[in-house]
Amino acid sequence: MNKIINFESLINFSSALSKADDIYATLNITLLSLMGKIGMLRGAVYVNTNHFGFELLINKSPVVLPLISDFSAMEMRKLEPETESEFLDLGFEYVLPVIDSEGVDSVFLLGRKIISDKVSRDEIKYAHLTLSICSTTLDIIKNKRRLEEERNVTEKKNQLLSTLFELSKDFSVLLTKKEIIKRLSFYLMGQLAVHRFAIIDYHNDSLTILANSFKNDLTPESIDSLKGITETTIIDSKSEIAFAEDFEKSGVNIISPITIIGNTLGFCLTGGKLSKAKFTEDDIHYVESLCFAAGYALENERLFKEELVKQQMEAEMSTALEIQRQLLPKGALSFANFDIFGKSIPSRHVSGDYYDLIPLDENRKLVVVADVSGKGIPAGLIMANFQAGLRVLAELNLPLCDLAQKLNLLILKNTSYDRYITAFFGILDSESNQIEFLNAGHNPPILIKQNGETIFLDNTAPSIGMFEEYPYDQNGLVRLDNDDVIVIYTDGINEAKNSESIDYGLDNINNFVFSAFSKTAQDICTDILADVVLHSSDTPQYDDITLVVIKYIL
Repeated sequence: MNKIINFESLINFSSALSKADDIYATLNITLLSLMGKIGMLRGAVYVNTNHFGFELLINKSPVVLPLISDFSAMEMRKLEPETESEFLDLGFEYVLPVIDSEGVDSVFLLGRKIISDKVSRDEIKYAHLTLSICSTTLDIIKNKRRLEEERNVTEKKNQLLSTLFELSKDFSVLLTKKEIIKRLSFYLMGQLAVHRFAIIDYHNDSLTILANSFKNDLTPESIDSLKGITETTIIDSKSEIAFAEDFEKSGVNIISPITIIGNTLGFCLTGGKLSKAKFTEDDIHYVESLCFAAGYALENERLFKEELVKQQMEAEMSTALEIQRQLLPKGALSFANFDIFGKSIPSRHVSGDYYDLIPLDENRKLVVVADVSGKGIPAGLIMANFQAGLRVLAELNLPLCDLAQKLNLLILKNTSYDRYITAFFGILDSESNQIEFLNAGHNPPILIKQNGETIFLDNTAPSIGMFEEYPYDQNGLVRLDNDDVIVIYTDGINEAKNSESIDYGLDNINNFVFSAFSKTAQDICTDILADVVLHSSDTPQYDDITLVVIKYIL
C-alpha cells in the first residue's frame, strides 16, 4: 500500500473512532480523516433522519449548505450536474454514503482536491475502508445505546418487584456477614500486617467475591480454579496449582479454604506483608485458624439468614395472597337472567390468573378472565396492574376494542417484552340476551347449547402486551338461548396433567356440562374443578386454575 492507504493509518483511524462515544464525534473524525488523507478543503456530513430526509450535521466549508430530502448513492461517486448542481456550484464534487446494518445512515460530501483534479484508485479504496470502519463504529454505538435503553427499562420494571421484596435490604441491615468480613480484614491487617486480601464465598458451586483489595483484578478463570483447592497453598514460583501465575501477578501469597465439617464455604486470599517479609509457618497456622473460626461464623450466619428468609417469605406470601383475594369479585355474581359463578386456585402463593364481573349499566356487565404469562409473584404483580387499569377504564364505558387497546398500552409500558396477558372480555346484555366478546389470545371459552351444539368463542386478537400498535377491532357477538352455558377457563384446567402426563382436555368439560344442564352455575363450576383435582391428584398443581361458568336462564 502507498502512503495514503497503510496499515498504521487505518489503525490510528480505528483507534480514534474507538474513543468516540457518540455519532457526531464518529462522523466528524471520519470526515476530517477523509479530507486530510485525500487532500480536500471542503467537507460536510448529512445524516439520514428516516422520516424527514437528510439533515446537515457537520459543515467544514465557508458556505451555507441547503437542505436535501434524499441522496441516491450506494457507493462513492461524483455529484451529478443535472440533479446535484447546487452542491457543485458550492465547491463540492464527491458524495460518499455510510451504509450500516439499517441502510444508508449518513452521506459525506467532499470538495475538489487541492493538488490534482482526479481522485486516485488508492484514495477511493482508502475512502471505502474508512467508511466501512465508520459504519461498524456507528453500529456499535447504536447497539450500545439500545442495550443501555433496554437495561434502563428492565431496571425500572424490576423496581416494583424490589419494592415488594425488600427482604434482601432488610436482611442486609440484620446480617452479620459484613461484620465477619470486617473482622477477618482487621485480624489479617493487624496481626500479619498485610494490606491486600480477598474473601470469596463458595455456595451451591458458585463463587462470589465478598471483599477484594488487590490492585490487579483476579481473573474469572483463576477464581473458578479455587474450587479444586482443599488445603492452604503458598503462591510462589514453585506452586503447581492451576493459574498460579495469575494469582502471583495479582499479588496473592496465600490461599486458604474456609471450611466447616469438611464443607468448603469460601476462600481467603492473602497478599504480601507491608514489610516485604516472608510468611512464617506460624503465620500460615494463624491464617488457617482464622479461616476456621470464620467458617463457623459464616455458617451460623447463613443458617440464621435462611430461617429468617423462610419465615419472612411465608409471611409475605400469605399477605400477598390475601391482598390478591381482595381483588377478586366479592358476593354473588349473578344478575338478571345470568347465573354466574367463578373460582380461582393459585398454583403458588400468588396467582397470575384473574377474573372479574364489572357493572357497566343496569342491563350490562363486563366479564373478564385473564392469565399472565409466568407464575408466582411476578405474574401476580402484573395482574394487579392489569386489574387496576381495567377497573379504571371500565368506568369510562368504552367499546371493547378501545378497552383492550388501552390495557395493551398499559401493560407494554409497565412490563418487560417477554411478559403478556391472555384475556377474554365479554359484555353480558340482559336486555338483548347477547354476549359481545373480544378474545385477546385466550383459550377459547366454550358455549354449550342444550341441543348439543358447541361453539368456541375463538381468538380474535393477540394477547395484551405483545404488540404496541394493534386495533383490537375483531369483536364477536352471540345470542343466548335458555339454558345455554358458557365456560371460561385458563389453561391450568385443560392442561392439568395426571401421572401419565395426559391433559385434562376440553372433552371432559363438555361432558360435565351436557350432563348438568339442570344444575346451577356454581354446581357446574364446583364439579368441573373437583374432577380436575381428581384427574391430577397424583401430580402437583403446575399452573394457576381459574374457571367462570355463566348460565343463561329465561
